[in-house]
Amino acid sequence: MSSNTIYRRLIESTVNLRYFLRYGIFYGILKAPLKNTVKMPLNNRRIRNAKPSVKPYKLTDGGGLYLHVITVEIG
Repeated sequence: MSSNTIYRRLIESTVNLRYFLRYGIFYGILKAPLKNTVKMPLNNRRIRNAKPSVKPYKLTDGGGLYLHVITVEIG
């Protein structure tokens, strides 16, 4: 191998190592799903026990389903 080929491969491996260290490790840690999260199902009991408050709030199940609880004044 010529010295130019060795130098070029050294530069390419350094670039790949920087890319792996920057995106491979950190993005893998940050985007990894949390396995120990508790998902509370949005069931009938939670919906019936929801009480209105001064501010609207959400009841969620952890999977994307939610219910807005708001106060409505009649009269």
